[in-house]
Amino acid sequence: MIVDIMHGLAYRWQAAQVLCAPEAPHAAQGVADTRAPLLHGQGSTIVRRVWRAATLKGVRTTQRASGDPCPTDLAQHVSYLNYPPLLCFG
Repeated sequence: MIVDIMHGLAYRWQAAQVLCAPEAPHAAQGVADTRAPLLHGQGSTIVRRVWRAATLKGVRTTQRASGDPCPTDLAQHVSYLNYPPLLCFG
C-alpha cells in the first residue's frame, strides 16, 4: 500500500489550520514545503516538525484534536511513504 501524497498533504493542511491563524500566508507555504520531504521518504521528519510546532506554540490538547490526525496518521504509515524507489520506475 502506498499512502497517497495528496492524503498526506491534506492531513498537513489540517495541522496548519490548528498551528496558524486562519488565512495566514505562512500556513500555505508550510504545507507546500511538505511536498519535497514527502516525496523523498521523510515522513517521520514531517511528524516531528508538526508535533514540535504544536508544543512550541503551546497548543492545548483540546485545540490539537483536529490537527493530530496529521502526525498520527503519517507516523503510523511512515513505512509506506517511501516514494524515491517508486519514482525511479516512473
